[in-house]
Amino acid sequence: MFQWKDFKTVGDELMANSQEAYIRCATSRYYYSIFGSTREYLIDIMNKHQFCNGKDIHKRVYDELINSNDLNEINLAKCLFFLREARNHADYDRINECHNYFKKIQKKSLIQQIMHLIH
Repeated sequence: MFQWKDFKTVGDELMANSQEAYIRCATSRYYYSIFGSTREYLIDIMNKHQFCNGKDIHKRVYDELINSNDLNEINLAKCLFFLREARNHADYDRINECHNYFKKIQKKSLIQQIMHLIH
């Protein structure tokens, strides 16, 4: 069975290359590693089957976590939000915009730090 956490390994391998295309792809893999694992947690552990599919699944997962009483879930929601924003920049921004974005706030190292803490 596919393990979402395996996307972190792929992200690590991509992030080892400093070319922008690799960083963009790594950012996306990191986000989906956390998102997919979180979604499985909600479905399999928390028995919340409303997260099996549906419209706006990313927002619904985030909202579920951020509105939790569990500090760990709230922190996870914040990490997911940060990684989704980074993923959106990586997936949709034009080359120069994305390059400046990553360079300006050192997104590459921040993403790696978050992934290290989460996994």
